[in-house]
Amino acid sequence: MTLTAKHGGIAAICLLMVVPAAPASARDDGDTPDAHGEAAIEEVIVTARRRSENLQEIADAITVFDRTVIEDAAIRRMNDVAALTPNLRFSDDQEVGQSTITIRGVTQQRGIGETPLAFVVDGVTVNNSLVTTQDLFDVEQIEVLRGPQGALYGRNSVAGAVNITTRGPTEDFEAYVETRVGEGEDYTVQGAVSGPLFSDQVRGRLAVYSNDRDGQLLNEGLGEYVDFKNSTSLRGRLLIEPNERLSVDLRYQYADQEAGSGYFMPGSADTEESRLPGDTFPFPLNNTTGTIQSNVLGVSSVSFDDYTAKVDYGFDAFTLTSISGWHDLESRNDQDLDQTDREFLNIDVDDNQSQFSQELRLVSTAQEGLRWIVGAYYSDQERDRTLATFLNVAGFQNGGDWSPESAFFVPQAPAILNEQYETRAVFGQVSTDLTDRLELTVAGRFDDVRRENDTNNPLANGVKKFSEFQPKLQLDYALTETLNLFATYAEGFRPGGFNTLANDSAVQFAPSFDSEHLDNYELGLKYASADGSRVLNVAAFYIDYENQQWFLFDQFGSQALINADESRILGGEVEAAIRPLDGLTLSLAYGFVDSEIEAIGAEPGLTVPPSEVIGNEVPGAPVYTLNLTGEYVWPLGRLQGFARVDVDRRGKTYWSIDGRDAEDAYTVVDLRLGLRGDAWSVTAFAENATDEEWIEYYVSRRFTSLRTDIAWPSPPRMLGVEARYRF
Repeated sequence: MTLTAKHGGIAAICLLMVVPAAPASARDDGDTPDAHGEAAIEEVIVTARRRSENLQEIADAITVFDRTVIEDAAIRRMNDVAALTPNLRFSDDQEVGQSTITIRGVTQQRGIGETPLAFVVDGVTVNNSLVTTQDLFDVEQIEVLRGPQGALYGRNSVAGAVNITTRGPTEDFEAYVETRVGEGEDYTVQGAVSGPLFSDQVRGRLAVYSNDRDGQLLNEGLGEYVDFKNSTSLRGRLLIEPNERLSVDLRYQYADQEAGSGYFMPGSADTEESRLPGDTFPFPLNNTTGTIQSNVLGVSSVSFDDYTAKVDYGFDAFTLTSISGWHDLESRNDQDLDQTDREFLNIDVDDNQSQFSQELRLVSTAQEGLRWIVGAYYSDQERDRTLATFLNVAGFQNGGDWSPESAFFVPQAPAILNEQYETRAVFGQVSTDLTDRLELTVAGRFDDVRRENDTNNPLANGVKKFSEFQPKLQLDYALTETLNLFATYAEGFRPGGFNTLANDSAVQFAPSFDSEHLDNYELGLKYASADGSRVLNVAAFYIDYENQQWFLFDQFGSQALINADESRILGGEVEAAIRPLDGLTLSLAYGFVDSEIEAIGAEPGLTVPPSEVIGNEVPGAPVYTLNLTGEYVWPLGRLQGFARVDVDRRGKTYWSIDGRDAEDAYTVVDLRLGLRGDAWSVTAFAENATDEEWIEYYVSRRFTSLRTDIAWPSPPRMLGVEARYRF
């Protein structure tokens, strides 16, 4: 039976409430063969609310991946996280650094758009969407919070947050190395070494990662693979603890990625027979559809440096924490924008960003009674982005000859963003026990945002300010020792800003866009059986969405966000896990959204009338997501066998706000089979084992002024093997 958001969502939740549940691994930490005898699902500790708490006792919908699950599921990037998280979609772009994140129907917009969630690495929020595609290596834990988190995390956490904690220095010496080989000449090596340096009070950790891939997606015209990639990362951490009260954690990370770009497939033809009414372009490009055929091998790159200093000092009643972050990133993208084998239109993008952030907070040490957090935050971010387009004018002059021999490219006026982006904020949270069963949490944050843009285009210059208070109210009721009920009200916002216009005549787009705001109402339950063998978490939410941002662009580089006045999103999520016998864990993660655009005006650049938009689904979000996982470990003498299957089902996804472009449901299956010893493991894997084909992202020509619709394809099946050794 096929489930849909409108007809299957509530029914599915009712049925699944009898299923036990929550993602967990069938072994404990360290690849130990004797771990298969554990029948209980381990307690999960999270720091989502800036203090260590039991996952089952927090009134938030949170999916957690600890070190063991990260290794067992081979989580290496955010798209691997999304495949195991309900109502989270991460579209891995054809341009390294670019991505599209959708969580509970709230979507990141391309180009100048910001993520709908706070992306936090080791306590530092990096307000730069280009870092979300970084390689995840030597990671201790990943927490995905769903629902607005503005009360503690501030702007852009309009629909959630991702907390990534890397592995810290250890008290004893440890080291490991892992290698991976896959189809497409895909080779990966990673490893780490950790332990005390000069004394027990000074410890360090060094982790490295390297990936080299030729690719599997073939450009049939060029005869070359386009999804190639070279990636190198290094992270060093130094932990200084001179006494029981003081801790200084210093961190540096460098990452460099270079990969293919612009391997779109035309989603429609530009021929005489397929021309639309009103087309004024004099010569058809006569392209094919559904194949990668660009005459240019696109190349993109992203590199960044991250510096973090975290200082904790413990007083008797509270802990003082200071987190300082410095971030510097450079990005480049050179690609064929027309996506055909003709010399028609190329683009070149430079995007350089830097950020300094400082957070100070006080967290009470009390575990009962009144628990509180207060803090202040400052961020100064600069961004210089130039998108230049180059048009072959010779094709217009010689009757439509777009061959390389006759090409003469003329640069067009670039689209430029030179922005300074400042944020100041204060925040606080108080939790108290109203009774021995009922907990009340009240939180709030005030963000004051200033954005200044200075370019050679007077239409997009100036200063814009956005201020917002983001409250959060939660009630958590322990109905029994094993079952908690919760209710949450929370608000979030994503600031407005400046559009990047290619020239003074680009008046089809407004020079700026407004901030968006949402109110989230949520009910849920969390259940963990007394013996720890079953866990079930359920949440239902309603979102009142104002000024939702949506992305438009034209063929000469102008990029703009417009606002839909009112939308609403109704949805739900279920996460369940059961361990029916020693060594076997079965998990389920299901989410659905039922959304509607309720009001939109005649926004500049919107090429369809508002009447064709109102009543449609909010684009970018699958109407449902379903992940089923089975994991089994069994003894083989002194060794241990390991098998895992992940089935990821994504429901129908609408791409356009007029509802005319959609991707049908598809299913991706990943398989893993391995053997483990005391200090080593060998695993064979099949990613996308059935070689399913789908569209990662789709852009209709109705909203771009390009000659064809464009789409980029999914990765094909990859078979391979990986090995790990712990010293």
